[in-house]
Amino acid sequence: MEIDQFVEFGSAVLRSLPRDLDPTTAQGWILNQRALADILRKSLKPEAESVTIQVSDTNPLAPPYDDWELVEDAATPVGTLELGLTEFLKQGEDYVKGDIMRDRARKTGLTFSERHARALLNKQERIPESWKKFYLVFSGTVWRDRDGNLRVPYLHWSGGGWCLAFYWLGLDFDRDVRVVSLRK
Repeated sequence: MEIDQFVEFGSAVLRSLPRDLDPTTAQGWILNQRALADILRKSLKPEAESVTIQVSDTNPLAPPYDDWELVEDAATPVGTLELGLTEFLKQGEDYVKGDIMRDRARKTGLTFSERHARALLNKQERIPESWKKFYLVFSGTVWRDRDGNLRVPYLHWSGGGWCLAFYWLGLDFDRDVRVVSLRK
């Protein structure tokens, strides 16, 4: 964010604060600025939330469908992991193709696999509410479908629960998509 835009945004936040805020409540926020920062971050940047899962599965992946072939499966970190979301688009971009998304995900460090998607799916009650608006991509696993298309696993919110599906890398990955990454 440009400095001028940041200053204007900060001014907008100040102008939007309730004028009838109780002085005791205001003082409480002054004394607990970390909690205030957490609330603002969760409200303004929901992908900053995280979820902790346990991953122990290191078995070879089974194809999700007949005639699918495993092309790539990232080394799987196991243990207790804190996962977050990472946006991969650069300023001014509306979308990128899957290969660019995967390259950018790799540059952030660990790329998580289908095993992580399945572990998170098994504990979906832990997934933050704010993540429901995103497609959660696990770019460390790549499958080739029977038509030769490369696909990556992702979770999406549908019909009252999270579902595992596979996104074609030839499609556009836009602002509704986030890469699942290790929270540092």
